[in-house]
Amino acid sequence: MSDPIFDGLERTMKRRALEYACGRAITCPSCGHILDRKRAVLLTGKRAAGIACVDCIEKQTINLVEMREAGFEIDDGRELYPTRKRARKA
Repeated sequence: MSDPIFDGLERTMKRRALEYACGRAITCPSCGHILDRKRAVLLTGKRAAGIACVDCIEKQTINLVEMREAGFEIDDGRELYPTRKRARKA
């Protein structure tokens, strides 16, 4: 059974790691677009890490299946920062 305190801590750590990687890289190494934390994917392995934009991931420039098989952990900004629906003003 998972502990809600540790789940929240893990999510916060993943968010901070993604923010740091976006700030450090600034642009996607594959296409050159400016990285936004909500549209970036962080790939973390035992000896290496990388970051790419969602567009490159969706275009299969980087194959996620191969990355998972190689032991990389994938943190998607779309999952870490879900968009909230705003209430319409009447």
